[in-house]
Amino acid sequence: MEPVGTFREEEGLTVIGPAAQFAGTGIEHVGGWAMISLEVQSSLAAVGMMAAIAQALADEDISVNAVAGFHHDRVFVQWERRHEAVKALDRLSEAAASA
Repeated sequence: MEPVGTFREEEGLTVIGPAAQFAGTGIEHVGGWAMISLEVQSSLAAVGMMAAIAQALADEDISVNAVAGFHHDRVFVQWERRHEAVKALDRLSEAAASA
């Protein structure tokens, strides 16, 4: 298995990766999420960027789980809403560019 990310919690290890990689492993998984890589290169200390992204998606009633990487952030949205999420993020990017 080649995870996209991991996070250790008191209850155990959370592993993020493609659902197909979990098949037959016996590892409990919750599928149905799409990973969107944000093209903006942001600082881990940036203030407000993820809040704006979460708000843009919340305005469309799309839930989001975010993971900050060193070079790029990723957001995970419901698989069936992924195209709507990309459109909402494109609108946010266009609004920021024209501000």
